[in-house]
Order: sequence, then structure tokens, then C-alpha cells
Amino acid sequence: MIAHLLNTDDFRIRARKRLPKGLFDYLDRGTEDERGLERNRRAFDQIKIVPSFLKNVSNRRIDTTILDTNWRAPLAVAPTALAGLVWPEGEQAMARAASRVGVPVCVSTMSVAPIEDIAAASTSPPWFQLYVWDDREATYGLINRVKSVGVEVLVVTVDGPVNGNREYNIRNGFGFPFQPSAKALLDIARHPSWTISVLGRQVVYRKGIALPHFPEGRQRGAICTTASLTWDDIRTLRGLWRGKLLLKGILHPADAQFARKVGVDGIIVSNHGARNLDSAPSPLEMLPTIANENGDEIAILLDSGIRRGSDIFKALACGAHGVMVGRAPLWGLAAGGEQGAYDILCLLLRELDRTMGHAGCCDLNDVDQSRLVFDDT
Repeated sequence: MIAHLLNTDDFRIRARKRLPKGLFDYLDRGTEDERGLERNRRAFDQIKIVPSFLKNVSNRRIDTTILDTNWRAPLAVAPTALAGLVWPEGEQAMARAASRVGVPVCVSTMSVAPIEDIAAASTSPPWFQLYVWDDREATYGLINRVKSVGVEVLVVTVDGPVNGNREYNIRNGFGFPFQPSAKALLDIARHPSWTISVLGRQVVYRKGIALPHFPEGRQRGAICTTASLTWDDIRTLRGLWRGKLLLKGILHPADAQFARKVGVDGIIVSNHGARNLDSAPSPLEMLPTIANENGDEIAILLDSGIRRGSDIFKALACGAHGVMVGRAPLWGLAAGGEQGAYDILCLLLRELDRTMGHAGCCDLNDVDQSRLVFDDT
């Protein structure tokens, strides 16, 4: 454990000091007025956990089975764009950390390391998050590529028909492709350790920052939006992909029901970390209805807003089979590489275990809505 970093906020503070402001804000912030970030947190904070004592909870377990696979904990590392810029070979380091903990890691289409390198760094097959491009044939080619390295779970992001309005990127002079500006160059110059170890490595070994999963000609400057994506595309992908298929970004109960009908194996209830539509409800608000209607038929994961192990408990009690965490592992990675990512994942699971002890739960089967009190405000 990295000394004196005792919770996710501690890791976030360390990450903010180490990373250039433009990169940190890109990874950390929301969109527009960032009310969605507040809403995500408020949804967790408004739920209370009712303690239950005088039970033997000396042998607690947090292992589970999701998507026909045994997990050591109900947690997966969410896909995050440009994670490889947080630490030297950051995506490989994240994969190794997740493997050590015994949880899945999901690789982003917008990773800066190729899936082949990340898969080689992991002791279990990573998941792969897919953006469907307007060039469907290029998309299908990428699917075949990730299948060839052993990926068994494909996560299709559906909540990005248009870009989020992230005004801070413009103010910081941060974007992809990188457009040199006095402000951005000064920001980089103030972080020489990151500049040498991360940016310098990208320049020397990869001839700059590129997105190796994108088609030729788009790897150094791309936008991941597909306004033409429809349920017909999901049906096509279901036919092409024989592994597990998940849809990420589901919030509407009707969309969750339709996903089940077209044959997907699971959904991720998510508002993209409040990075796309600032007025979207929090996933936790929508989860109970979605889980009550679909939880016996498909796997349901939740992401966006998790900062404590008690948050994981609340999500499970509201009907999720597991959660995905994105920003927190990135803060750990920025604070201390593979060890930092490992430490923050272990921290969240220790907090979950402690919460279960206070709630009188010996295993995840005991975690349900009877453990909670919901605020009316």
C-alpha cells in the first residue's frame, strides 16, 4: 500500500499533482455544468445502510459468478480512453493489477496500447469495449482482431451518438489529436517526470500518441461517435460475436428490456461517468427498476460514481450483479503505476468486506434492498 493514501480521494489528490492539468481534467471531469457528477454522488449518499448485529460474520465472502465466470469480487475495471498516458505502459500495468486482484479489466477502443500487448500482460483474457464506427466493415475487422487474442467479452458502448460538451478541454488546450498551444506546452513543461516517462516513451517507441485500434489514417485523430447506431447493428453484432455481449450506457428501462430481447448477455447501467449528457439521471436512480424487470434474465452491472466499498454494497443491494470502476483505478495508476492501481482496487474491496460485516452479511446472496433506507429528498 502506498504510504498515507488511505482512500480514493487521497489517490485522486496524488494523481492530480502528477498529471498535466489537461490530461487530469480529461480523465476526471464531466460535461457542461457538471451537475451530473454531483447527481451521481448524491444518489449514493442518499441511500443509508442499516446495520444488523449479533450474527456470526467471521467468515465473509465477496466472490461471485457473473457471465458464467467465477470472479473473486463483484468488480471490473471499466474501459477508459487514453489510460496508457497516465503511466508508462499504463494499460498493461492496469491489466496486471486487475489480474492480481482477480477481477476483469475492460480495454478501451481508445487505448494507446494495442490489444495484443494488453492481453499478453494479463493472466486472464481482458474484455474489450467497442465503439461502432460508421465504417461497419472496419468495426467488424476490429472484432475479429480482438477475438484472435482470446477476448471473450465484448462491451459495446451505445451512449455516444454525439460528443459530450466538455468545455474544459478547450480551455486547457487539450484534445486528440493534440494541437500544440502555449497553454498546453506550459502545462506539459510543469510536469517533467510525466513528460519524460510517458510522453517521451510514446514519441520514442510509438512515434507519438496514436490509437492502434482505429483504421489506418484515423489513428492520430479520431472521434468516437456513431449517430447511426441502431438495434439492427446490435442484432448484427450478436450474430457475429459468439462470446459474451454487453451493452454499456443503458439507462432507460425500455432499452434494457429490448437489449434482453435481442439476445445480449448483459448490460451496464451507466451515464458514461456523467461525461456526455449533463442532465441524465444517475445510474443508481435507474438501477432498481431495470434490475427488477430484467435481473433474472441477463447480467446487470453498474458504473459511474463509485468511490467507496459501501457504494458497491449499495449498487448490489439495488439489484446489480457487479460494478465497474473507471476513475478510481486511473487515480491509483497515476499515483503509483501497477501497484497504485492494485492498491486502490484492494482498498475498495476491503471497504466492501467491512460494510458487509456491519450489515450482517456473510456473502453476496445476503445483500438486498432490505439492508437499505432510501431518502425521499
